[in-house]
Amino acid sequence: FDNDVGFEGALLIGWANVGKERIRCLAGRETINELPRFTHATAAEIRSRKREIFEELKPEFIRKIESRQLDRSTIPSVTVNWRDLPAHH
Repeated sequence: FDNDVGFEGALLIGWANVGKERIRCLAGRETINELPRFTHATAAEIRSRKREIFEELKPEFIRKIESRQLDRSTIPSVTVNWRDLPAHH
């Protein structure tokens, strides 16, 4: 995974390196707000703690990448939705 994580509008964006392939990892604000410490996080708080949030979501990104649950997109991508989080299984 790259160290750079972005938060654009309401979307957390990071990158995974899988062999020679780069896979975009996405999580929306509704997903972030399902994380226990971020249920009422403002955009400013999410922006300032984006690396921490990405680390918390990393197991779900890995699970989706390993099972090849890629989005239908021109850029190889995986999106973690709130339904993907362990509390919702």
